[in-house]
Amino acid sequence: MRYAADLEPEVIKQLVVSACDEVQGNPDGAVAVIGTASSCDAFLRGLQSVGLGRVIGLTLLTDSVGWERQLHLLTSYSVEAVVLAVDAEKEYFLRLIAEHAPHCPRVIIAGYRQFEFRDRVYSDALRALDEPSLANGYPNSRIHLFECLRNAARRQLDGVVVEFGMFRGGTTQFLCEAIERLGQRWPVIGLDSFNGFPPREHMFDLYDHPDLYDISFDDVARRFEGRNVEIVSGDVRKTASEALDGRPVLVAFVDTDNYTSGSAAIRAVRDQVVAGGAIVLDHYTGVDRFVRTIGERMAAQDLLADDPRFFNLHGTGVFFRQC
Repeated sequence: MRYAADLEPEVIKQLVVSACDEVQGNPDGAVAVIGTASSCDAFLRGLQSVGLGRVIGLTLLTDSVGWERQLHLLTSYSVEAVVLAVDAEKEYFLRLIAEHAPHCPRVIIAGYRQFEFRDRVYSDALRALDEPSLANGYPNSRIHLFECLRNAARRQLDGVVVEFGMFRGGTTQFLCEAIERLGQRWPVIGLDSFNGFPPREHMFDLYDHPDLYDISFDDVARRFEGRNVEIVSGDVRKTASEALDGRPVLVAFVDTDNYTSGSAAIRAVRDQVVAGGAIVLDHYTGVDRFVRTIGERMAAQDLLADDPRFFNLHGTGVFFRQC
């Protein structure tokens, strides 16, 4: 049993417009609407406002008990068109309807929420955080991190997960929560200076932010007491290689913002990432954000883009180790 969420007003409007077009093209056909009571009511009021409320011959409310038992009515009413008043869940309901409507009615849908990422483990890991994860250099950065972890779990890979640039530990905590919920025991290594950005060494070190100078190492360390987390304090440019100490790496998250620190992080992990693992850069791509973190992207271009062991799908910060 799955319940649909109520629709946004704009999606209702789109359904009404599409339904009007359908009725004009087939004025004698029976029309059914399927969705929650609230969504169906809003849709019917929209049709009534343009004088077409009479065209609905059947309404099935997905938030009523046992509504699936009424799906056979789609056939007995000889429904010619179905208005699907759901959005994110439309694929589920389309499959369900197809099982009970062999005559193949036309379908009216609207909205794009089916494209949103939905995963219970991911959502539970986010809800468990007491410090927000700022893995947001591009819109799906944190989602891609999670998918890389899930892929490693599915492939039964073993190694460590490493984060370059912990800040206050929100993303580190997210990694821990996700790993535990995926049933794994992978250690997490977090590296940060906990004292802002190190002195610039290269023209491409363009990013700085005052908030990064106000981090309490003790507060971050307390957050991970009793958890499988190793925290390495100091300049990433000096600590990265030693911290890994030759251990195989499943997922490395690089959120250093600048060129020299990003280069040091990538050099430290690229030979140690296992096949099926990945390096994820928070600032390799983006949409209208973080323009001065271009140094991190340029480090990846210099060190990963032409490395045949890694593959990057355009629009993501994920470099998969293929071999």
